[in-house]
Amino acid sequence: MENSPNTLEKNEDTVVFKRSHFYLVMVVFAFAAGILTGYIAWGRSGPVQQVLVAEAPAQAPVQEVPVTAEPEQPSFTRYDIPTEGYPSLGPEEAEIVLVEFSDYQ
Repeated sequence: MENSPNTLEKNEDTVVFKRSHFYLVMVVFAFAAGILTGYIAWGRSGPVQQVLVAEAPAQAPVQEVPVTAEPEQPSFTRYDIPTEGYPSLGPEEAEIVLVEFSDYQ
């Protein structure tokens, strides 16, 4: 066999990487560099600020809160919904309870 310029000689010292393996390694390094850059840019806390709290008087006056006799009970509205002729599963006398939770804040 002749040694032509187009023939690759393989030595024991030669290491060959596939292109997909190279990209995989580069993605891992890019991820690590992004994490390190994010830590350097945003991970450090700014100067610590101390908050001064005014001291409370030794004996604060106690305020009594009036207690009502009984708390108000919420009012419930019961509706009769016709169910004849509609497909359903389960016993006919089963109770259905709808509870609504809301927050207006």
